[in-house]
Amino acid sequence: MAKAIVSPTSGIPRANRIRVGGWVLVSPIAIGPITAIYRARPAGADDDRPAMYAVKILRDAWMHDQRAVELLHREATVGRRVSHPHLVPVLASQLDTPPRYLVMPCLQGTTLESQLRTHGPFDVPTALWIVRQAAEALDALFTAGYVHSDLKPENILVTEE
Repeated sequence: MAKAIVSPTSGIPRANRIRVGGWVLVSPIAIGPITAIYRARPAGADDDRPAMYAVKILRDAWMHDQRAVELLHREATVGRRVSHPHLVPVLASQLDTPPRYLVMPCLQGTTLESQLRTHGPFDVPTALWIVRQAAEALDALFTAGYVHSDLKPENILVTEE
């Protein structure tokens, strides 16, 4: 997940008015320097249908940056090829032409960073449980020939499950 930052939102679509490919952006989840992630629903779905998907889109300033496009392409490839209960799959993508984006399930939870900031350190059993699950996900990536290049607490989602 992109790190949420508080900054001017130039180049960020306004939710509920923007259609990206076959998706309607409903509300922002996280805004990072390169990408923005929105809750989304399929275009044509009723407005009262829950937004059960997350669309990660390159921000306008990065839409034509070759390195940013390559990183998003790599994320899409890994998200399609590596299946594991503790990795978020990529369900669809548009990478060849702008707008460039990925579609994933929208998971409910908070980042590990947010949990630590709000509640302080976990007790040992809980910490071990979280680290074990993260290690299993990293092992699945490594076994498939990939390395996570940005592992940090703000990129680990803690859910009720």
